[in-house]
Amino acid sequence: MLRNPFWTFFLLIACCLLFFIDVGSSLVAPATFSSVTAFSPIKKHLLFDYPKAMELEDTLIEKDARGALTRADEPKIQEAENASIWGGVSLTLFSYITGVPISPHPSLSLHFFCEKIHQGEVWRLFTPALLHGSLLHLLFNITWLYILGKQIELHIGGCRYVFFILVPGIITNAAQYVMSGFAFLGFSGILFAMASFIATRQRLFPEEGFFIEKSLYTFLKGTVWFFAALSLIIFAIECYVKHPIFSLGLANAAHITGLLSGICLGRCHLFSPKSG
Repeated sequence: MLRNPFWTFFLLIACCLLFFIDVGSSLVAPATFSSVTAFSPIKKHLLFDYPKAMELEDTLIEKDARGALTRADEPKIQEAENASIWGGVSLTLFSYITGVPISPHPSLSLHFFCEKIHQGEVWRLFTPALLHGSLLHLLFNITWLYILGKQIELHIGGCRYVFFILVPGIITNAAQYVMSGFAFLGFSGILFAMASFIATRQRLFPEEGFFIEKSLYTFLKGTVWFFAALSLIIFAIECYVKHPIFSLGLANAAHITGLLSGICLGRCHLFSPKSG
């Protein structure tokens, strides 16, 4: 059994560094033109995707901020207005049901699916997990990463721990992308996989020493399903009134698939401490 959870600390540091670099880049943004675009340079390179339509929109916004737009840019402006992106099931369905115009237009066409990954930027399959939207978001996730991740890594070893992190990381990111498009981030999907993994090993193989309070795990599961149901209710109301109400800002698809993938991995002999 390991004495030091190297990879857990590595992930903690990576999440913190990326967050503060991201914040720092936004503080110096007035000296550049990135301040007028919706996503920071780090997010543009590490989110699950950053569609061509968004890049075109960024270019036009930056030129407009410089006062450099001319009539020669009118074809690009028209192209941007008519551009489509992979919008995910939820946004595309909302647009289809309500007829509310959204730009760029959300689509479920495979032509717009995983544009950057198809270009070879395969790190995007995982890197959204390392990004965080606020200091509170970061602190919450790294706290649970330390608590849960340390326990798993010390039991199964570094190599299998890396594999464990990558599998639910990619699964939860892909699920969230399918449901909501590219604009999501956070480690929480993997955290739910960790919690369900520990709970599954604790129930099936108590002699291994994995432990999570049953009441805590029950609360986590209940929270996931409660907010998923609440999001569906809000979505139904939004479709009825044909107007967005508010977003909970939760990656429900990532949370649900995280729970399920953790249960599946918890049943795998590969992650038995004895098999290492």
